[in-house]
Amino acid sequence: MFDRGSKLLETDNLTKRFGGLTAVDSLSISLAEGEIRGIIGPNGSGKTTLMNLISGIYKVTSGAIYLDGKRIDHLKPNVRTASGIIRTFQIPKVFRNMTVMENMLVPALSDSQGDRYKHHQEIVREAEELLKFVQLEHMKDQLAKTLSGGQNMLLQIARGFMVDPLRLYLMDEPFAGVNPQIKSVIMESIKQMNREKGVTFIIVSHEMPSIRRLCNQVSVIHEGRCIAEGNLAEVANIPEVIEAYIGG
Repeated sequence: MFDRGSKLLETDNLTKRFGGLTAVDSLSISLAEGEIRGIIGPNGSGKTTLMNLISGIYKVTSGAIYLDGKRIDHLKPNVRTASGIIRTFQIPKVFRNMTVMENMLVPALSDSQGDRYKHHQEIVREAEELLKFVQLEHMKDQLAKTLSGGQNMLLQIARGFMVDPLRLYLMDEPFAGVNPQIKSVIMESIKQMNREKGVTFIIVSHEMPSIRRLCNQVSVIHEGRCIAEGNLAEVANIPEVIEAYIGG
């Protein structure tokens, strides 16, 4: 049973440099378990780099990342996934020449999921339920390359829910370029998984109406630093935030 409100993720002076460019600069944030946190900021502010650091795609230059108080920044991406961290990408990464159902089964049948491999029928039922929820059940036997961009985003998100345990879901621009119907399905899936299973979310998005509806708290990133935290109405009136967005 999850302990909603206890600290789940923490970054401590997290820094990432690419040569002479500092993409993330001594960034310290913390998330409570069961939270849906929005990460906002101008283009190029370091939001996606932060996601890449937490998920293990990038190695940290300095600083630390903790999950449940245990340092994880030295762990490989697959080990972090086994610990319950999953992510999406702005351009959906799916196995294009596999069917929708086959895509769904990949994380559940991977080595990191232990003895779940022994319960194939149960896993297939779980995948079918998730596909029904995201309105892709009728396409389960189609190749992923036949789906639209928005449908591939839904598949990418639903596939992440197959990971067990799932503690922290990192979403990078999940609403970008999708139609209102698909956006509504994505938002409902986030709210339901958070409400029913206690999944914690970090959502990077420029879609402020969606962030307002989903997130009680946002962190504003600018030039690799966190310059403000609070609800969207609060941070929108902070001079540093206004200046960051208008380039004052």
